[in-house]
Amino acid sequence: MVLFALSCIGLLLFLWIEFGGTTPFAAQGYRFKVAFPYAQELATPAQVRIAGVNVGKVVSTQYSGNRTLATIQMSNQYAPVRRSTRAILRIKTILGETYVQLTPGSPHSPALPDGGTLPRGNVQQAVQLDDIFNSLNAPTRHAFQQWQVALGKAVQGNDQNLNFVLGNLPTFATDAGTTMQVLDVQQAAVQRLIREGAVVFDAITRNQTALRNLITTGETTFATTAANNKALAATFHVFPTFLFETRKTMARVQSFALNTDPLLRELEPVALALGPTMHAVQELSPYLRSLFVELRPLIQASKTGLPAIASVLHGASPLLDHLGPFLEQLNPVLTWLSLHQQLTSDFITQLGTALNAKIAHFGGTGHYLRTISPLGQDTITLNGSRSSDNRGNTYPPPLWLPSGNFASADFAHSILAAWDCTNSGTKGPSSGSPGCYVAPPLGHLLGQSRKFPHVLATSYPSH
Repeated sequence: MVLFALSCIGLLLFLWIEFGGTTPFAAQGYRFKVAFPYAQELATPAQVRIAGVNVGKVVSTQYSGNRTLATIQMSNQYAPVRRSTRAILRIKTILGETYVQLTPGSPHSPALPDGGTLPRGNVQQAVQLDDIFNSLNAPTRHAFQQWQVALGKAVQGNDQNLNFVLGNLPTFATDAGTTMQVLDVQQAAVQRLIREGAVVFDAITRNQTALRNLITTGETTFATTAANNKALAATFHVFPTFLFETRKTMARVQSFALNTDPLLRELEPVALALGPTMHAVQELSPYLRSLFVELRPLIQASKTGLPAIASVLHGASPLLDHLGPFLEQLNPVLTWLSLHQQLTSDFITQLGTALNAKIAHFGGTGHYLRTISPLGQDTITLNGSRSSDNRGNTYPPPLWLPSGNFASADFAHSILAAWDCTNSGTKGPSSGSPGCYVAPPLGHLLGQSRKFPHVLATSYPSH
């Protein structure tokens, strides 16, 4: 019986301590007093919190005038508090359960002694629910009462649903917080959406017929959706697979984008340079459109003409095969003439001018050919070798003297290029008097490596 009695005493002591009671014969902890205005709801042992953490409890309250003097006992790890600590009463449940919230003061502020009283300037007055109701006038309080009665009728019979709503409220608040963060980032877009939405609703309310048609059409849409509920269910059934495949596709697209980014950066100058080209294409597009329209008869005629051309080419194959040896001799000549076309045209057009000179003699009038005989040291004397100042080039390149002006490539050093410089003894165009530099090989004009091009037959493959 003694053991049973001791067990009961221990159980009661445990419950007493758990419900906020003090341990009998235990040492009294750090305590201080706070004078709260209008703290009739504050009871013992109310919790004392700092940033949502329990740091102590209210061990006693004493009413003095219009204030409630509360004695607070702090846990050892949170004692002592600073004189700059602030206190306020908060309500943690809808039933009005009150607790004390402390805001730590400056760490440089002096500590409040054990049994001391927190300065009244550090005690903030909490707004009670009764203060809010008392601030309302009589009509507003009556309307609020009527609203509460209507609210009670509305939730009657839906108590379990209301419990479900309250139970899901924390999750909803968390998700709503994420949504609100996104909306805060897109604040300008949300404001524009609300403003433009107001314009839309204003336009809808002005046209009652359109609003009625909208509602009727919406009802038809929902009816059609309900009739196709199986198809919608199948769509939502395959939607996770679609999301999975989309995720894989987006991963590949991201990898492709990372690999393509250097290429796009390299193409950026090209894209900027395409501006004039695209402008020219824009100006040309009407003409191209007319061209493509006019091409329709040609395309229609080509259905007959192209097979005929193919037949002609097929029949001309033996002729083309026998043209190969002839073109092997002809094409090199034409290539040489294309390089010396100005010289050839001068020979043809100025031949008459060269033979146009006339002279009178005893037999009548005759024609003579004009010639130029250069005179100099090399023509009037006999030398065993070329003098050091002798320069010449019998085979200048085509168009070396166009329009009476020296071409830049043949007159680059203010002197004409020579066939060779072995007699000059100079080492470049700027040394010696006069300077000398060798003309570049001319064989490259016909695809040869020789100093002077030779007109040779071309060999074409038989096939």
